[in-house]
Parts: sequence; C-alpha cells; structure tokens
Amino acid sequence: MRHLFKFYVFSAALFCFINIMGTPHAQAETQKEGSPVILEGATQYEIQSPNLDLPLKVYVLKPTTYDPAQSYPVLYAFDADLTLGLMSTMSQQVSRMALRANRRPPIVVTFGYGDTKLALQRRIFDLTPHAENYNLPQRPNSQPWPALGGGDNFLNILIEEIKPFVESRYNIDKGVETLYGHSLGGLLTLHALITRHEHFDKFVASSPSLWFNPQKTMQGLIAFHNDTGSPASKQKIPLRLSVGGHEEKLTQWSQRYSKNADMRKEWLLKNKMVSNAKTLYQALQQTDGKVAVEFEVYEGLEHTLADSPAFLRALQFATADKIK
Repeated sequence: MRHLFKFYVFSAALFCFINIMGTPHAQAETQKEGSPVILEGATQYEIQSPNLDLPLKVYVLKPTTYDPAQSYPVLYAFDADLTLGLMSTMSQQVSRMALRANRRPPIVVTFGYGDTKLALQRRIFDLTPHAENYNLPQRPNSQPWPALGGGDNFLNILIEEIKPFVESRYNIDKGVETLYGHSLGGLLTLHALITRHEHFDKFVASSPSLWFNPQKTMQGLIAFHNDTGSPASKQKIPLRLSVGGHEEKLTQWSQRYSKNADMRKEWLLKNKMVSNAKTLYQALQQTDGKVAVEFEVYEGLEHTLADSPAFLRALQFATADKIK
C-alpha cells in the first residue's frame, strides 16, 4: 500500500509538472512556431486601385484612446514597408504625451506593398515626379536607372482614393492634414506642396532627394514660394524641412564594409544632401512668400537614420490644438 501511495503521489506530481511546463518536445515546438506580432492600435486594409498595377496595403495607426466621436488630425506618410514599426512605436508614444497635454494626437495613415524587397524596387518609380527628360547621376551600384516618374499618379491615388477611404472610416479633421516623406518620399512631398497644396495643410520633408533631375523640385518650390500673386499667398503653407548632418560623407561602417565605398562616397558628395537642404531653407527665408519653413539638421546622423527624429518631429508638427 505504501508503494502504491508513493506511486500515486509521484504520478500526480509528474502530471502537474507536465501541465505546467509541458513536455520538452511540445515546449520546443511552441517556441519554434512562434506567433504573429500585433502592432498596438494598427489596422491594415488592402486597396486595389484601377490606376495601379499592384494592390496597396494601407495601415491606419490610431491614437491610444481613439474615440470615434472626436475628430483627429491625420498624418499621411509614404514608405510603410520600410518604417511601419518605427511609425507605430513613435505614434503611440506621441499619442500618450499629447493626451497628457490635452491635445489631439494624429491618426497616422501609411501605405506600401506589404513587401520590403518589392517596395525598394517600386519606390524609385512611385516616388519620383514625372518629367519629359531626366538628367541623373550614375548609381553607386552601377546599375541603370529603372522606370521613373510615377509620383504624380501615386499622389493622385493618395488624394482621390486613399484619403476618401480613410475619411469614410475614421473621424478625420480635414483642417489638419499633414503629408510626410523621407528621401524620395521627401522629394515627392515637396512636389505635392507645389502642385497639390490645396489637399494638405502641412508638409514635412525629411532628407528630400533634391539632387533628382537635378534640383528641379527645389527650383520649382522657390518659384512657387516667390509667386505671391495668387490668392493662396494670403495664408502661408507650413513646411518642416530636415536633413542628417552626415549625409554628405560615409560613416565608418560604410567605409569599412561597403563593397563600392569609393563610388558611394562620390555619390554622396555629388548629391549634396545637406548643402541642398540648407540652400532651399535659406532661399525660402530670404523672401516673404507663400511657405513658412522650419529647418533642422540632425547632427551625426546619416541618411537612413535621419528618418527617425524627422518622423518624431512630424508627429509633433501634425498634433493639433486642444481637445474640443
């Protein structure tokens, strides 16, 4: 009987241990399979535009305490496939800070293709303005330039399809709409300011590729700023412009590990990312024109990393007045 009692005790203990810990095999299988990560406040939609050959993934990032009875400012941003995680984390943090200050944090709407590799290929077409002729430098990978000039169509899809889609599902304050872009996205943001400024209230261009075709967008924006004859000049258009302080030279990592470091160094020097941004800012400051510009240089940061503080500033820039 004593042995039988010990057997029962041992069996019960083993049963509890297995239920708590699981078998080694089952535990290993669970760890191996993992589970999807859900971004807080994020909702994904898919839009098949008749004006685009591929479906678009549209991600809506809501504030932490989204209330459909309350209207919200909105921040539209390019390059979801490259920076969705960054946008999600920062928007949630800024949302909490804004709510503590009794201000309205923005809903963030970002879009892409749901595939990073595809996005890197497509963005050169989708984020560049149309031109009859292109004068472009040699790429640092020595590859020929792919198709260009889909930016105007991409902006039309944003304005005519994505914006109405979002507005039909969320309570958007149409008086506080901001457009954000980095790199080629920054270039297209400036192009939108020139050609479609009536569809947005604020613009944020992070490290814009002003070297593209060369400096055409910069020259166009300066001309637009100085053309004060139209009614639009009565109210200045807010623009936030920024660039990384190390965007004209290779970082130590690039110098040590890049297979084509010399070509990349020449690429950075010729493109004059910092110099062009400063030139544009100074030109917009010289005259009292249509655009009210803010400018910031993120010292010590190269091109890719400059996107992070720029997006944080964009969220703050897009945050609206006190909750009504």
